[in-house]
Amino acid sequence: MGKKTYEDSFKNKMIEELCNDKPTKEINREYGVSQTTVLKWLRDFIKNGAFGHNALLSPKENLRLEQLKEKAIKRELATKYQLMVNTK
Repeated sequence: MGKKTYEDSFKNKMIEELCNDKPTKEINREYGVSQTTVLKWLRDFIKNGAFGHNALLSPKENLRLEQLKEKAIKRELATKYQLMVNTK
C-alpha cells in the first residue's frame, strides 16, 4: 500500500481548521488524517507558506496568508507547550 497523497487545497483547509482551534484529534476523526501529518503540514506552512501558491497573489490574499501564518505559529507553540506539560 502506497503513501497517501493529498491535494494542496485540502492541506490548506486543514491548516485553516487548525488555526481556527480545531483539535488535531477532531481533524483525524473527521477527515482521516493523522495528527502527525497535520502537524507536519502546519510546520511546512509556517516555513514555506500556503501549499500550491506559487503565483503572484493579491495584496488582500497576501495579508490573509500572513495572518494565517501568525495563527499557525501560535498554534505550533501551543502544541509544543502542551507536549511538554503532558510529558512531565
